[in-house]
Amino acid sequence: IYDKQRSFIKYYYDEKIDRIVTPFDERSVGWNIHADAHAIHEYESIAQAMIPMQEDSNKDPYWVLGARTILAVTAAKFRHENRLKTKDLLQTLYSLSLADIAKLLKGTPAGALIDEKNPKTSESIRSVLTAYIKSMNYV
Repeated sequence: IYDKQRSFIKYYYDEKIDRIVTPFDERSVGWNIHADAHAIHEYESIAQAMIPMQEDSNKDPYWVLGARTILAVTAAKFRHENRLKTKDLLQTLYSLSLADIAKLLKGTPAGALIDEKNPKTSESIRSVLTAYIKSMNYV
């Protein structure tokens, strides 16, 4: 049940069978992207849900599509390497140098989006990505 106002919990929550997923409740079980995805197409679906297309039809979709691709490919790569902590994924996406991200993603669809010789484009994609995934810090 989606309970935006958190008014149902006090009446209907049963700790034996229910799970709370919200970063603002101490009873929360948390969320990890790897719990809901095991293959690249599943990571792509999550990325699409997390990073919506801009409603303004005059905006270039390149930035959103690039951000989705980088999130999906990086998360899938981390799963393949058994690196399943959200904190590690976010640290990589936020802080790794362009050269290191390019190296990590080389040979993947996301690798073509990160070019240390064209940092303006790469950092623009990363800024779109960061704006949408920052909520993952709380889960």
